[in-house]
This record gives sequence, structure tokens and C-alpha cells, in this order.
Amino acid sequence: MEARKRLRRVVSDPAADPARVALTVTAFHDRSLDVDTALLRVDALADVVRTTGPHGEPAPAPVSPEEVVARLTAVLGTHLGYRGDSSVPRTSQDAHLHVTLDTHRGMPVTLSVLYAAVARRLGAPAFVINLPGHVVLGVGEGKDVVVLDAHDGGRRMTEAEVAELVTRATAGRTAFRRNMLRPATPTELARRILANLTVDLSREQHPGAAVWTVVARLLLPDPDPRDHLVLASLLERSGRFVRAAQAYDRYLETVPDAPDRDEVLTRARAARSRTN
Repeated sequence: MEARKRLRRVVSDPAADPARVALTVTAFHDRSLDVDTALLRVDALADVVRTTGPHGEPAPAPVSPEEVVARLTAVLGTHLGYRGDSSVPRTSQDAHLHVTLDTHRGMPVTLSVLYAAVARRLGAPAFVINLPGHVVLGVGEGKDVVVLDAHDGGRRMTEAEVAELVTRATAGRTAFRRNMLRPATPTELARRILANLTVDLSREQHPGAAVWTVVARLLLPDPDPRDHLVLASLLERSGRFVRAAQAYDRYLETVPDAPDRDEVLTRARAARSRTN
């Protein structure tokens, strides 16, 4: 129960540290993870970036957002090698920030969280940008926001490159709009991490391994009712038919006029029949 309270509390804070959000998501399932200790590691990494030049030499601290951007790319991305590796398939471990701190690898959302958290500790306004199909980060305010691709080592992106990224990541289904370059809320960030984990855990292990990720999604503010269907499917595929039927029921209680009501009723009855 305490893990549920912590998750709700963190995502309800609009100013929450993105690193704390990401670590709290992991700690919802991994009770052995000490979030505060992991955050000290982020603090220490920020101190390294603050005092290190592009070639590993001692350097004065950056004093402007532009200098922070340069330091992120040169030190965090190039010198320390925090970036994605497209040559190997991603795994569910790539979604966990404490693992990324160890391996210097991660998926776009995890690396963007790390870069944004470090930038904030260096005094720059930084935030995660939850683009369709990809996650990047912004540093700065208003028209002076610089977009960086943390998965590409903090490479600075033009607006045209961001538009091309969205088109490519969504196979042309979504067109870029400038209002997409807004800060992700803590809830949106947590939901993005959890959605990735749902897919990856189901693929790597078995459907039951991903159940906790959907339970956590349903605890977030403004939950998506269709997550009840995702949960029901995972439970059914892992042989937990009573709980699957209850999840189908919960969806119908939440959306009483659902257009797929008859189909869901049929699936709930089928799940219950398998318990006899």
C-alpha cells in the first residue's frame, strides 16, 4: 500500500523531479530499490558534469542554459557515453533509471529523464518532451528552448529534425505540431515508462510479468479505462481467469455505454467459464 501512496504522491506534484518519478515507478514493483540513494547517484553525476570539460578536463560550472546544453552533449553524451544503442534490441531493463546509471544505456524516455534531471541540478530549466513515438528533452524557456535527443547522446535538434523524427517514429500516422514541444507532466512521464514496460515484459517473459505495470497505470490520475481491458487480457493469458473477469467487469462499470460492451461481456463470461 505504501508503494501506491508514494506513486500517487509523486505524480501529483507538478514540479516533481523527473528522476524521482522514474525511480518511484520502478520502486512500485521492486521494493528493494532505495529511491533516495539512487537520487544521490544522480546528484553525483550532475556534480561530475558540472566540473568536467568536453575532454574530461576540470572546468568551471556552466552558468547559462546554453552552456548547460553544451555540457550535456559533450560530457554526459560523448565523454561519459550516456546514450542509446540501436544495434541491440531494447529490453525491459532499459526502462529503469538505476540500471541506466550503471550501464550508461537506456531507452529514449529513461535517458531523457536522466539528462533533464542533470540539467536541473545544473540550474537550467529542463523537461522531458513526450513526443509520439519518441521521447526527447527540452532545455530553456519560451522561444529559447533547445531540443536534445538524449538517445543520440544529447544531439541538438532543429524543429525540422523533430518533425521528421515524429513522422518516422509513427510511420507517417502523426504530423508534428509545435505544441508537442511542451513539458510532459509527471503523470504522463510515469505512464510512458509503464507502457514501455508492459510491452517489453510481456515480450521477454510472460503476460503475468507485466500485470503490475497496468495496475500502476490505473493508479495514476485520470486513468485510461481501456487499461482495464489490457489488464484483463494479461490476466487471462496468464491463467488468472477470475481476476480477468473482474477486470472486464471494472471496464464496463467505468464505461457503462462502451461501444464494445457486448464483446467485453462475452469475454468476461468466457473467462469465468474457464474457472469451472
